[in-house]
Amino acid sequence: MNLNHVLGISDALVTNNHLKILDLSFSGIETNGCSFLAKSLKVNKTVQILNLSHNNIDSDGANCLGDMLANNTGLRILNLHHNKIESPGGIALAQGLCAKSTFLIFWTEKDEKQEDDVSVSFSRILKTNVTLRILNLANNSWNFESVKLMVQTVHQNNVLRVLNLKSNLGIDYRGLSRKTNRSDLQIILK
Repeated sequence: MNLNHVLGISDALVTNNHLKILDLSFSGIETNGCSFLAKSLKVNKTVQILNLSHNNIDSDGANCLGDMLANNTGLRILNLHHNKIESPGGIALAQGLCAKSTFLIFWTEKDEKQEDDVSVSFSRILKTNVTLRILNLANNSWNFESVKLMVQTVHQNNVLRVLNLKSNLGIDYRGLSRKTNRSDLQIILK
């Protein structure tokens, strides 16, 4: 998909009032295309599920998406699995998520110090966001302390139903408990 295709989709999203699922995975959108989509999705109230996985979106694209998340009122699920988003983009996404509801987030962290900043941001989301239902952070490079912080924090959120931290590189999950006092909460660690 070239940039002209993305521009066409972006233009259509501004007036869209029917399309609820937009799957643009493996489309080669990259950061430039992502910025156009994010601008259109700021005003779109219909799209509920957006799949942008496998598109080489970097932290600049994630910044645009974070800004969109702070303004969009319809989006419930966002899939960013297998992109090039690093900690600055992760922080922007977390800030946008603080104001919104249900999302699936996937990305890889590379810098341990910045990773801790992102895990703290997501822990804040778990404490403050009253509508977040699903948080999928599987297949990333979170360190043990980050995962431990999120598992401990999830118990302070009464509406989250699924926290997926499975397959994070280099983590010995012994010592972390999936047990919870809530029958409606699933914590996935392995």
